[in-house]
Amino acid sequence: MGQQHERRLYVVVRALCVAVAVLMVIAGVGAHGAPPAGAEAIQPEQSDFPMTMPVTGEVQSLVGGGCPSSRSHPGIDIANPAGATTATEIYAAYAGWAYSLNEGDGYGNRVEIVHPYDGGYYLTRYAHLSQALVSPRGQFVDQGDLIGLMGRTGSATGVHLHFEVRQGTTPGSDVPLDINSAFRPCRNQVVAGRPIPIDFAPLTWVPRHDAFVGMDIAALGIDTVVPGADLGGDSAPHPRSSEARHHA
Repeated sequence: MGQQHERRLYVVVRALCVAVAVLMVIAGVGAHGAPPAGAEAIQPEQSDFPMTMPVTGEVQSLVGGGCPSSRSHPGIDIANPAGATTATEIYAAYAGWAYSLNEGDGYGNRVEIVHPYDGGYYLTRYAHLSQALVSPRGQFVDQGDLIGLMGRTGSATGVHLHFEVRQGTTPGSDVPLDINSAFRPCRNQVVAGRPIPIDFAPLTWVPRHDAFVGMDIAALGIDTVVPGADLGGDSAPHPRSSEARHHA
């Protein structure tokens, strides 16, 4: 009973975090935290695809496993570039409301960014960080802003970034999307700021420093259908039952 109660509490808290994040983006308010000394944003490459790669490195695991692995895995693992001797910078894949957290689970230190749109929201997750460079209270970030440093906190067997793109309708309903097509093949080298070649409809390109396209909070109602989502068959939102089963 205690474990079930903790799980329910976790789901409620996460839903509240997402709800607050969506409201903050819509309102366009919040603390713009000062970046650390020497921190610089990158200029995302212009393209027809809205999101950009969050880090430079080598793809070591895919959604569902692979590279090779049969384990359950909701995201992409990207390791330090070969020969790197310093912590690799992690950048926001898209503009939105960002917050840092550590729930004492397998994800370790992580940053999550909420990207609302008319009908729902995307959430990008950046886990196993050695350091999160956004406030746990939340702040607005531009695409390409520095948000953290690669690490091995949580259930990580080596230094890497665990990256997820999730989609939901009501706050807390988000589930991981299959984004493997943009990161294959295994051992593929990706570069921060270059496009993730997936059309995350209905997101549109938002140039850096332009106002984020605010969305009507009423669009996040329970009966809303997320357009264009392919969740591998069953597109209905599910509770975060896979969260505790994340492995590095």
